[in-house]
Amino acid sequence: MLVSAEKCIAAVRVICAMGGTIAQSLSSASQVAVATDACTAGIYVVEIIYADGSCENLKVALNR
Repeated sequence: MLVSAEKCIAAVRVICAMGGTIAQSLSSASQVAVATDACTAGIYVVEIIYADGSCENLKVALNR
């Protein structure tokens, strides 16, 4: 999964419906690749943490 933003991204976490972190990637760029190969099809929350300390949560569906 490729996550892009206008601001600098510090970290991206993929969180399952049960609240566990499935994948995580640290960065200091405006684009971050997160490995989701081990994730099954379903609904996940992608938490984007920016370098300025702000945070954004997105709901995404992975289809396999």
